[in-house]
Amino acid sequence: MKKIYLLFCALTAAMGSFAQTVPGGDMEIWRSNTSGTSTAIGVQCPASWFGSDSTFIGLGQTFGALLPTPIPDDAWHAQLFEESNPTYVHGGSHSAKIMSTFQDTLLFAGTMSNSQANVHIIFTAPYITGVSFLGGLLTTDRPMSVSAWTQYYPGKDSITHLFGGHDTALLTVTAISRVGGTIGTGIALIGPSSSWTQITANVVYTDTLSTADTFRITFASSGGATQTLDSSILYVDDVTMTSRPQVSHEAVKNVVANNAIKVYPNPATNTIFFDGAQSAGLTCTLLSASGQVAATKVLTGKDALDVSELAGGMYFYTIKDNSGTTIQKGNVTLNR
Repeated sequence: MKKIYLLFCALTAAMGSFAQTVPGGDMEIWRSNTSGTSTAIGVQCPASWFGSDSTFIGLGQTFGALLPTPIPDDAWHAQLFEESNPTYVHGGSHSAKIMSTFQDTLLFAGTMSNSQANVHIIFTAPYITGVSFLGGLLTTDRPMSVSAWTQYYPGKDSITHLFGGHDTALLTVTAISRVGGTIGTGIALIGPSSSWTQITANVVYTDTLSTADTFRITFASSGGATQTLDSSILYVDDVTMTSRPQVSHEAVKNVVANNAIKVYPNPATNTIFFDGAQSAGLTCTLLSASGQVAATKVLTGKDALDVSELAGGMYFYTIKDNSGTTIQKGNVTLNR
């Protein structure tokens, strides 16, 4: 089965990478608004990008007013700002300023992403449990890297109030498939710098067969180091990315057809068989239509998987090598 992976790599290597525009990557166009259910607080964001400010402020004021001891409206803060000072602009006349600050009593990194931010708030301490992101940039190509020009100024210790501690900003990129979920990730740590420095996050794919259709880019003003500092500031400008064409499904089918593990019968009743001379050491995971793991099997050459206890319907399987790379995918129906 190693031949499948090597042949697939040969297919992708034959396609050179090319530059691709990141919408709003020049940070030149901004939108402004206000957020808050009782006290209006100004929020800003570059075109095609999103922060967590409006969610923190809007949900925070609504939630804070419901607590036995209400949280004051001024406990919620904006963390993403339009910057026009030439010292902090790399190209054009604007950049993005992202700042770590407290939301109520918890210290949070400022964030900027090309996907929608979602703040998690609960009714028990610590009340805020984190920020997640949904969506991203739709793409028909396979993203390979993201670069940006940055300046980074670590903040102050929230207890001693002294500057000069160790903090690192973060660029994370995620390639997503509607079928396979996260199929590739890249991370770049952004160290302190008072001059413009270009950083790059290269995407490493753990699933070589699924098609990437959504690409998520997120900057955070803290998170790469063990200690988050108050008032750490990250300036971001001129974000670019590289991509390459997706390997066609037909090309993948031709490679897999010549080297595949045979999975049969389909439809199946009580047993699924796996047959492949080079299957030893591979792992097959069987997923229900809802994405839940229904069964796993470590393959040894010619194997049988008992599925008599599973409900009827369609199931999806992935076969991965010992490095976790997906080398074969498919589906099988169980008749009941």
